[in-house]
Amino acid sequence: AEWLERQLHLALSATGDRVLTWGNEVWSALSDSATGELVCAFRERASLGVVFPDGQRIATASGRDGSVVVWDGHSCEPLTEIAHRPGLRSMAVLGNGGEIALLDDTATIQVWDIMTGSVLRSF
Repeated sequence: AEWLERQLHLALSATGDRVLTWGNEVWSALSDSATGELVCAFRERASLGVVFPDGQRIATASGRDGSVVVWDGHSCEPLTEIAHRPGLRSMAVLGNGGEIALLDDTATIQVWDIMTGSVLRSF
């Protein structure tokens, strides 16, 4: 598909029915893995992406500005926005998906609450 040309990375849902792709600071896409059909296109700049364990939510992040957006995987609408500092290097969903861990270029890990968008702990 044409929209895949600038996509460099991917993450699969736990059930394998959804695939999230993104490039280096270009838009990201959520697709049906069986058909390849585009489900959602997210125009936010993304250098990181993750699919939540429930398969119903995804998160994209910009390493440049540190913004993280948690999206509804069906309505394609933003659920939560987190304003982390620039320099994000990695992110991971913790446990059942209520928390997300962010690693930045200062080697600091912050764990954020998805519902409130607040920092729970930092180390």
